[in-house]
Amino acid sequence: NNQEGDNNTDYIGGGEINLPLQRDHKHPPFMRVSTPHSEAEAHQAVADLNHAGYKKLIAKRPKASVTQFRVVKHELWMGHKVTRVELYPVTGRTHQLRVHCAALGHPILGDPAYGYYGEANPNGGFSNTMIRSISP
Repeated sequence: NNQEGDNNTDYIGGGEINLPLQRDHKHPPFMRVSTPHSEAEAHQAVADLNHAGYKKLIAKRPKASVTQFRVVKHELWMGHKVTRVELYPVTGRTHQLRVHCAALGHPILGDPAYGYYGEANPNGGFSNTMIRSISP
């Protein structure tokens, strides 16, 4: 008996997400994809806090974050198109899978933080323009 995904004929697609992550100073305690703009904002936030009397604060460097994925199938959920994927974290960063999926414009279904209307930075920290340019 062949189970779904047991042979190469079931392969739809997959790949690797290689986006560094950093703490999101605007939406603590969440994470976001690191960009030059977000790093500059983080450094400025630390400088402002140091100027206000907080001592010994430093902006942490972004950390390399790699996730491999395999598309299992496309389906409908409550009338909405969704894609079922298998995610394999190569690195083990906080919220890595959730932020990586959101950063590609495909948040994990039901994610209360990084999903649609979540509390964290939308799109994993990317702008809507960036998401439209990289998302199918």
